[in-house]
Amino acid sequence: MKVEIYKEQGKIVLFGPKDELSAASDNVHTILRDVDYHVQNTLQAKLISDYVQWYYIDTDDKKELVEYPGHINLVIEKTYRNKDKEVKFSDTAGVEYIINFNNMEEYPSDDKSDVTTVTRRDKIESNQNDTFFCSASNKTKYIL
Repeated sequence: MKVEIYKEQGKIVLFGPKDELSAASDNVHTILRDVDYHVQNTLQAKLISDYVQWYYIDTDDKKELVEYPGHINLVIEKTYRNKDKEVKFSDTAGVEYIINFNNMEEYPSDDKSDVTTVTRRDKIESNQNDTFFCSASNKTKYIL
């Protein structure tokens, strides 16, 4: 099997036996869909983190708020908005954590006694007397 990639033209050309081309084409499409999914998730995570950020309290050091990474922030926020009771996610070391939204607490799935507090903060501040109108087409915010 031979593969040629033409970035400028947006083409991938496969050469090889006819019976192998179909499977190779399926593999290429799977890879492209995975890349597109990753790109869309990254953009969505960035967008969400511009408006809301989830934090946990670092209990080891100074008891300071620590931001969740963008992709985890996105998972937490989607689950929270879905009104689920909890969310599960894994860190880069593969440790699975659970956030209980009723208690606003996080703990490792294998040790429910190792609890830390989580908080959600909106990044958009408004005066209670202001009314906001956001235009999606040009991303302009109007204060009325």
